[in-house]
Amino acid sequence: MVLRYDVKGLDCAHCAANLESEIAEIEGVISASVSFMTLKIELEFEDKKKDAVLEKVMKLVADEELEITLDEE
Repeated sequence: MVLRYDVKGLDCAHCAANLESEIAEIEGVISASVSFMTLKIELEFEDKKKDAVLEKVMKLVADEELEITLDEE
């Protein structure tokens, strides 16, 4: 499953790279991309681990004082 999010509060490319690395380490995540240029997160993960993955991603985002909203496009 792939979900895309808009992200607010991301200050720099280094912060985006760090967040991308942290998300990629979550069990069940297949791939993660965090773009400072577009302020988007693309997250691919195993369907059966959706709830656990999203819970951990939301915690990481909150810990970094960022806001994300599902990109409906």
